[in-house]
Amino acid sequence: MCFGSMHLARGGDACPPFDAGAEGRAAGHRGLRSFTLLAFASWVQIAFFRVLSTPELSGNRFTHYLIPFSFACVTSLVMLLLCMRMSRYLNVSLAYRWSLPLFMLSYVPIIIDYGNVDLRILAYAINFLGMFGVQFGCWIGACKYLRRKGGGTVDLFSRYALGEGAGIFLGSLGGLFAVKSLDMQGIVALSIALMSLVVFVAMATGFNPNWVFHGSHAPRGRAPEDPKAASASRAAPEAIFLDEAVDLQNRFGLTERETDVAALLLEGRSRPFIRDELVVSINTVSTHVRSIFAKCGVHSQQELMVLARNARSDSED
Repeated sequence: MCFGSMHLARGGDACPPFDAGAEGRAAGHRGLRSFTLLAFASWVQIAFFRVLSTPELSGNRFTHYLIPFSFACVTSLVMLLLCMRMSRYLNVSLAYRWSLPLFMLSYVPIIIDYGNVDLRILAYAINFLGMFGVQFGCWIGACKYLRRKGGGTVDLFSRYALGEGAGIFLGSLGGLFAVKSLDMQGIVALSIALMSLVVFVAMATGFNPNWVFHGSHAPRGRAPEDPKAASASRAAPEAIFLDEAVDLQNRFGLTERETDVAALLLEGRSRPFIRDELVVSINTVSTHVRSIFAKCGVHSQQELMVLARNARSDSED
């Protein structure tokens, strides 16, 4: 709640440096709203399940909590390293790609036998793995957002903290209601309904293009209003490549998506990197690359770089 108050006191998000005007600011807000909503829905699920699978007060709490937590901590670190090695570039989508299957799997042991202590321990361990996935995905995505688009650190993390806190509060209330007021059939029905709602929220928000933290270019013909912001933007290497891609767009009629791909090609990025950065399939990347080469009259990434560099040199002269 403190983070939420700080966010409200600061008046919301700072405008990302590559966005222009009210439209750009609205896009940034939409991205952060979906970020907050995902955090909220995920932590509702985590807290609800934590209450649902907790042991009786007379149970062995050391075995029930510490062993699953330690196992999940080590396993999640290994999984994160594998994700970084295989995916090469990570963003907020890691949170739902990692956590949703584990959230659904965690219900299986308690549905099989809700009174079995060993199965509850297993369910706890699986739920911990899902929790770490939410944390890793959101933290990695938040840091990447700040690096790529700028903005206030407090604004961004206050949204995550507020979503997490509100989710834990609501999920705990729902879990306490379930264990105190419902029979086994009612608990299962409520659990399935809640899990379905969380999956729906993740599907509705998880493909938000604002989570692809690649700086989007400003509309053509519109210069940044702040000269200092323009100077800083031009000084950034990514902004230079983006300017070159926009120049190619103006000269050869590239689409918006092709311009994003061209900017990454001009950075020297590989096709698998572009796939993970833009969250598309490798076939889609290849299709865009072929279209870019055909429109620009080049046959390789190196030729595209030379074309863009020569065009920049000519304009500067």
